[in-house]
Amino acid sequence: MVSSPSFAQMRKHNIDVVLKTVRSTPGISRAEVAKEAGLSKATVSEITDALLKNLVLHETGAKASSGGRPAVGLVFNPFVGHTLGISLDETSVGISLLDLDGNICTERRSKFKSNWKAAEANTFLMDALKAMLAETHSSERGILAMGIGIPGPVDADERERSMHGKYGQAIEMLKKEIGGPFVVDSNTNMAAIAAAHELQPRESGLVLVVRLGHQVRTALLVDGKILSGSGGLAGELGHIAVPDNHAHCRCGMTGCINTLAGIGEMLERCIRAGLAADSFDDLVTLCQSGNIDAQRIVQEAGEAVGFGISSAINLAAPHVVLVSGPATAAQNFIFNPLLETMEKRCVPGNLKRCKVITEPADTRTECYGAGIVALETYVDVSALVQRAG
Repeated sequence: MVSSPSFAQMRKHNIDVVLKTVRSTPGISRAEVAKEAGLSKATVSEITDALLKNLVLHETGAKASSGGRPAVGLVFNPFVGHTLGISLDETSVGISLLDLDGNICTERRSKFKSNWKAAEANTFLMDALKAMLAETHSSERGILAMGIGIPGPVDADERERSMHGKYGQAIEMLKKEIGGPFVVDSNTNMAAIAAAHELQPRESGLVLVVRLGHQVRTALLVDGKILSGSGGLAGELGHIAVPDNHAHCRCGMTGCINTLAGIGEMLERCIRAGLAADSFDDLVTLCQSGNIDAQRIVQEAGEAVGFGISSAINLAAPHVVLVSGPATAAQNFIFNPLLETMEKRCVPGNLKRCKVITEPADTRTECYGAGIVALETYVDVSALVQRAG
């Protein structure tokens, strides 16, 4: 015998329907909600009163009426809660505070000192967060979930253990101070989720996101969903071997793209060439000043990445390729050889049908994606139901 839904389940369902109706049609009246949702006017009135009281909904201006009392419109309040997106890399940190519509309220981006201890890193993150909350007149209690991007790959079976690496203690401290659920994934996957939301119009089919950082990694989106592969470790474009490259990679293989295009490897090549480049910014400055050796190092990185992307395009024929990450700060010094290599090595038909987007470095992409993942993973009507009592 099938049991009937409980009162709590029915109420949750009704609140869900009312919220979805208001969010899809801002300014809709109570009577219109009842008609659209198939609920009684009394039920809609009771639910909207509770949601208004808890600031989940707002009333908007009176609507035109054919007679009698003008109807008042309803709108969803996306600022009733927030999600926090954080991206940590070897040299930088990005923080985004998102409303419940997935829009960025405010953000911070700064250099991250690799020699910081966990307490110092946590203090930096909390100070930045408090400033962001003050700027938006919000509180820590309003943060419903947190997404964190870290250098990948992140093994799906070892997510908790991955938190105890370079950034683990700082993140654990942050979690204790803020509370609430959180999700951790690679910066590459976070960038891919951001791309799925920011591409206009949103692209269906295959989207390949290539992140140029201390390692070259990729993520493949299929209709907006990440294809993570077995264990979540798909996307190792940086370990494709480049012809005539005999450099030994840290993975134990020879000729990997990372030996030419990883930021750490590029800086090591600078040292061997006698160039004064302690950071990638220094390398970019050398390129801009006309240093031939620096330009050659970045050019070879671009060619190597172009070879890897060409292999992916020839194999999977994606609709979109998005190239992002810290190393794109080199802009045309790395983009031009990358695109020229793709022109030479891609199947013409596949390349012609592929939209290639190259973007300068922007940590915002990754922390925004982290905030979106937190929003989509943990924030649903149930959280708002509890607030609406």
